Amino acid sequence: MKFNSLGAALRYRETCPYCKNNLEVARIPKSTAHPTVMNNRMYWREPITNEFISVDLDTEEMEISSKDRTQGTYYCALKITCELCDSYYHVFNLKFNLTNRTIECIEINNQGVEFCDSDYEYSITNSKSFEKIALIKRYIKTGDEKIIEFPYMDIDIENPVNTLKRLEGLIAYL
Repeated sequence: MKFNSLGAALRYRETCPYCKNNLEVARIPKSTAHPTVMNNRMYWREPITNEFISVDLDTEEMEISSKDRTQGTYYCALKITCELCDSYYHVFNLKFNLTNRTIECIEINNQGVEFCDSDYEYSITNSKSFEKIALIKRYIKTGDEKIIEFPYMDIDIENPVNTLKRLEGLIAYL
């Protein structure tokens, strides 16, 4: 799913579909830029150089702090997650044109849900860039887990058990 503005992307899903808590911008552990939202601006700050890119969420006006980094393209990811129940997240891929000071592309790359029943914990994650969906099924009593990958499909966020049933139906064909 692609978005025409950063503000529209951030409004895509504002609350967790499970606990209804507000979703928040999260740090991506292996990412170099750490995103934050302050005063209606989104900031990506490089921890080593302390350089940043900021975008006004209403006007899309972009500011770049580095005098050396004003040309070319900058890619980053933006993870939105529920910090309360930790059962839902989605990740946007962003492509910045530093020369024109515009965002060229904003799209959801992956989504993930986690839920459980009396015996198992389930984690379902899809990725458009890898064209896969992964199911992790963990037996609660022993911690044993199975990881199975399938070709990409959307996750039924409102009822992830439906996606689980579709995936389990495909296991016979692997």
